[in-house]
Amino acid sequence: MVEGAYAPAGHLPRPVADPPAEILWIDPASDETLLRSLHYLGALVFEELAERATDRW
Repeated sequence: MVEGAYAPAGHLPRPVADPPAEILWIDPASDETLLRSLHYLGALVFEELAERATDRW
């Protein structure tokens, strides 16, 4: 489900799954949250690089 349509960000109430079901959320609020959501769902591998020190050059 796309998270932006449901509370607290959207106007629709958040659905609740009956156990043992699980609702898998996709969060399109930003590029980073979208990529992290897709990584959690197994749709892609999201890796972050450490920031390069500015004083090296």
